[in-house]
Amino acid sequence: MNLDKSTKRIAKKVKNGFQGYPQISLAYYGQSTELANKVVVEFISEAGVPPQTQTFLSDMDA
Repeated sequence: MNLDKSTKRIAKKVKNGFQGYPQISLAYYGQSTELANKVVVEFISEAGVPPQTQTFLSDMDA
């Protein structure tokens, strides 16, 4: 149930489009579409600044 709520909130924000900085992006990587064992989070504080990147790895679903 909480997953449905968060999915709806995120979809609503995405529908609004780019609203300026800061900007965060999430990228999920894995061997299949069912299992993501790597998550990359990028944070951009302002235009023209290289993103701060954090990578999370897991043996199971991230």
